[in-house]
Amino acid sequence: MAILTLLVIGLFCLVFRSTRILGVIGLTLISLVFPFAFLTLLLVFLVIAYFKFRRKLNVYHPPKLP
Repeated sequence: MAILTLLVIGLFCLVFRSTRILGVIGLTLISLVFPFAFLTLLLVFLVIAYFKFRRKLNVYHPPKLP
């Protein structure tokens, strides 16, 4: 549970410009200390994001020219 908390805090740090470098450093340290848990949670997040945004991935609207 602690790894999930640290991962969420690290992702929130990536959202804001002033704490972005802290988030990158934190997520790097988490991936070094807990590599299996980090990769598992990352895989779960990517699967959820794929199913949530898959309708938007295949849509291409050509630009309208003047």
